[in-house]
Amino acid sequence: MLETRESKSRPNVGIVRVKTTGFNQDGVTVIEYTRTIMVYRRGHVPRTARDRAARGDLG
Repeated sequence: MLETRESKSRPNVGIVRVKTTGFNQDGVTVIEYTRTIMVYRRGHVPRTARDRAARGDLG
């Protein structure tokens, strides 16, 4: 993880920047990239239909 920050436009998510490195069977780096993803903040993950069904709340 390279960086984390709050989203300016969406208060329920954060922005995470990560670096990924891939190695071949000899341990030589063959790919390397950084990416930025949005993740829900703790306690702000929306309930899914599966969650509602498991609780018996089908409405």
